[in-house]
Amino acid sequence: MASRNTCVAVYPACSHLTVALQGLREAGCDLGLVSVLGQARVDAEQAVGFFRSGGRFHYHGPQAAFWQALGGLLNTTAVVRQSEAVLLIVVGHLAAVMMRETMDSEVGGGFSLHGAALHTIGIPRDGIIEYEQAVQNENLLLLVHGAHEEVEQACSVLHSEHQQVTVHVG
Repeated sequence: MASRNTCVAVYPACSHLTVALQGLREAGCDLGLVSVLGQARVDAEQAVGFFRSGGRFHYHGPQAAFWQALGGLLNTTAVVRQSEAVLLIVVGHLAAVMMRETMDSEVGGGFSLHGAALHTIGIPRDGIIEYEQAVQNENLLLLVHGAHEEVEQACSVLHSEHQQVTVHVG
């Protein structure tokens, strides 16, 4: 049976999330268990592109250096246009889960595509609503999904006086 343990931290800026990832790396956490979800706002005149070449993710758009670095670090990447002005960017394990959800003709449950992916990995409905709202408010989600011990280790690294982390155990 697949693991349904996930810790989620919400960050207001790329710099905060980058520090958190560095902490996970220094603590020896398996970055293969990590996913990042956020969005990029684009205007009609802005050229946006993304592709994978030579095993590397290339992205031209808002916060390009941040997303390219994540794409190289966490490997799997999905970019989905949510509206004319908003791209949803998912890097890591959750990207593969989300893309499998696109193959399912019925995402269902009233969830967005990324909400359905969160549900698949064991996030409860009220958490999904909270996290979808956080992303809409231009925050970034950092998720660690794996065995109970791995998730608890990540939680202890990420949690601080200034950072709340929620653990969902399934």
